[in-house]
Amino acid sequence: AQIEKIINDTINQKMLNYSHAKNENIAMAHVLTDRYYESVITELKLEDKEPFFHRLFLSINKQNAFIILFHNQEDKKDYQHGRIYYAMRDGNILEDQIHREIDLEKELLPQELLPRGYSSMVVQILFVHTDLLGYIIYDYKRDQAELNEFLSRSISGTIKSLETSFTLNENNKRLEEEIILRIQSENTIKELLKDLKNLSTKDQLTGLINRRGFFTVGEQQIKQYIRNKENFMVMYCDMDNLKGINDKYGHNEGDAALCAMAEILKKSLRDSDIIARLGGDEFTVLLGAAEPSNLKEIDARLQKNIQQSNQTLNKPYKIDFSYGFCSSKDSDSHELFKMMEAADNQLYNVKKKKKKWNQLQKR
Repeated sequence: AQIEKIINDTINQKMLNYSHAKNENIAMAHVLTDRYYESVITELKLEDKEPFFHRLFLSINKQNAFIILFHNQEDKKDYQHGRIYYAMRDGNILEDQIHREIDLEKELLPQELLPRGYSSMVVQILFVHTDLLGYIIYDYKRDQAELNEFLSRSISGTIKSLETSFTLNENNKRLEEEIILRIQSENTIKELLKDLKNLSTKDQLTGLINRRGFFTVGEQQIKQYIRNKENFMVMYCDMDNLKGINDKYGHNEGDAALCAMAEILKKSLRDSDIIARLGGDEFTVLLGAAEPSNLKEIDARLQKNIQQSNQTLNKPYKIDFSYGFCSSKDSDSHELFKMMEAADNQLYNVKKKKKKWNQLQKR
């Protein structure tokens, strides 16, 4: 009813403006191309297209009209296949024919849809700039020849507007679905982290999650990173000289040093990063939205907090640890275990260099 009122108001208002025209159909053509008509199009929704076209064709004395659109195939037009976008025969909308597929190599319109006793019909291409949309078939009337060009142009613009609006709506729906999936995934991770307290996934000494917890949460999070096309990194680290601390100062001091290391990692990294103690002196971290260009900044934070921790604790030994990284950007595999192995291999090389440097310092 609302769209019917808009169309009637449009036609009545503009027909008055052009009442001096010799031919009523030419006046109607002006209506179709006027800016006021464009404002009508902006009010249209995809579900309104049948009543809109129906009222439009009847208002210019068309009893039979068919709109056929070419198929889109991966952003390219397929001119050999089409679908019925609108169908009216003898003044009635053929709702059961809308969306019907047509093999355009065989026929422009199925013979059974043609009106009974028709003499001739007009076929006009529908296009906007260089974009061929399809074609329209409707009654031929000799006194309406000047209307045809305007009609084709106006209907082309209407269809393009409706199809663009439909595409935008579909994209918005997909975006909304992606947002919902992301929220659900984040909620799942939050629930998993919450449930870790009730599972054997917590390291009792440091309060971090353990190996089992890390794989449970980490693998879920990596799926999210991949879905969002985000880069991420795995960090593998272990404490330097933990055995020496245990042997010289006792295991209680060794445990205190491990707890201090856990605090340094938490202080240096983000809340969203997943930190775990794997066992003994080994720790690992999954860093989201991170890539090799961030390593310098991460290293600076770690070194700063290591230094501050040693100054604050003032122990007879120094807390220090080595670490290696593996980036999803450079890794052939995005499996968590394999990326941990790659980071561990880099850690091994770092420790070799450290050992060599320490030996040179003692000389």
